[in-house]
Amino acid sequence: MWILNLACQEPKDLGWPQETWSMSSLVKYIKGHFKEANFPYLAKVSKGTVWNILAKVISNLTK
Repeated sequence: MWILNLACQEPKDLGWPQETWSMSSLVKYIKGHFKEANFPYLAKVSKGTVWNILAKVISNLTK
C-alpha cells in the first residue's frame, strides 16, 4: 500500500521538483525512503516490480 500511496501523491509535496512521477523517480524515492517507511525488502526494488504492483492494483479496481 505504501507504493500505491506514494504514486497517488504529487512528488512536489514530498520535496521533489516535478509535478508527476516518472517510474524512475518513483523508484528512486522508494529506494531513498524505504528504511524510514519500515519496508527493508524494498531496498533493491526495480522499476518492473513497482510497475507490476501498480498495474495489479489498477486491474483489481477495474474489475
